[in-house]
Amino acid sequence: MRRLLLLALLVSAPAVAQPVADAACSYADCALRIERGYFSTQIVRGSVEAPETVSRLSLFGGTLADAVAGSPLALDHAEQSRADLRGGFLMGLAGVALYVAAIVPNDELSDGVRTGFLTSGIGLSIGSGVLLARGQRGQARAVWEYNRTFAE
Repeated sequence: MRRLLLLALLVSAPAVAQPVADAACSYADCALRIERGYFSTQIVRGSVEAPETVSRLSLFGGTLADAVAGSPLALDHAEQSRADLRGGFLMGLAGVALYVAAIVPNDELSDGVRTGFLTSGIGLSIGSGVLLARGQRGQARAVWEYNRTFAE
């Protein structure tokens, strides 16, 4: 188990480039954007033709806060979004666990307990979706606040 956790930490290495907070840097060259893939989310800088990866976001490494460190307001949004995303992920796991406990055949559980597990699991899953959406919205706001420094 320790090796699996260590491997997960190594695979999700944080930033590969340092954030830029230089007033002389142009918006086209230094503005950040979020690129979401199926299994990864990256913060990139620069043009679509030649993007530079600033950070790879995951639960175990790389944060948006690393990329937007030059803007205090963006940093606040980034830290709140990370908390929301982690909370949403954990709440979703708990919801799935309760849902599975409700549907797995077990003669020791009464129908009332199964119903409680099922409704709790559904409620946690809905709450998870709300937190995950709020976290992604916070990421977008953090990037917007950071990019705003290039327009001033």
